[in-house]
Amino acid sequence: MSGNVKKDIADAYERLACRIDPDKISVKMLVEECGISRQAFYYHFQDLIDVMFYIVDRDMESNISLCLQAADFPTSLIMFLNGILSYLPSMKKGLNSKYRADIESLMIRKTRQYMSVLLDEKSYGRFHSREEKDFFVEALSCCIIGYIIQNENEVSPDIDAFCRGLERMVRKHVD
Repeated sequence: MSGNVKKDIADAYERLACRIDPDKISVKMLVEECGISRQAFYYHFQDLIDVMFYIVDRDMESNISLCLQAADFPTSLIMFLNGILSYLPSMKKGLNSKYRADIESLMIRKTRQYMSVLLDEKSYGRFHSREEKDFFVEALSCCIIGYIIQNENEVSPDIDAFCRGLERMVRKHVD
């Protein structure tokens, strides 16, 4: 254990999700995998969905930080989408639950955060007003998460083509 029980629980969930169907993961299995009591689990999380929210938030924050270091817009966007695709399987349970809308909303919010910074940092920020930029970022964020979720079961979605299309759309808008 790392000393950060919340992180350890999330890591244990991800390990289990790699070995078994996420729909089959239970709190009992998770506490056994993590070597903690049920009380410790419930001290940090309300339920398994809460663990997924934590994982989505943590992984997207880490992904955003990494992607914003890329040299250009398309590279950053490709890295961002591949990052989301890499942890989508562990979120399957949440995306197939009554919490799907909440998880999608969190993903859109994090994507909005990323896109806003990306457009500013990569000199794609020539908008007529703050409202125009906010609308554009919202539309891009919904488009990106929609594409990811629509293609979640594809073995290899054409991320490069999708990102090139987004870049052309962004360039046309801001030029």
